[in-house]
Amino acid sequence: MSLKEQVSSQLNQLSEAELAKVSQYIIELKGQLPPRRVKNDAYLDVRKAFKDVSGSMSQFIIDEREDRL
Repeated sequence: MSLKEQVSSQLNQLSEAELAKVSQYIIELKGQLPPRRVKNDAYLDVRKAFKDVSGSMSQFIIDEREDRL
């Protein structure tokens, strides 16, 4: 009996919870874990910085650049 057949036979005897763990191990071994999302709250800083801007953001930017044109 080949190693693959032995492992397959053993897998057939596992519970669903155990199979879920084995599946996770396989994914980790293959290096195929999806990239973890890093929580990024930078947009909150931007919103805070521009909280006093009323009207069009485009017009605000144009007005701020007026002295450089």
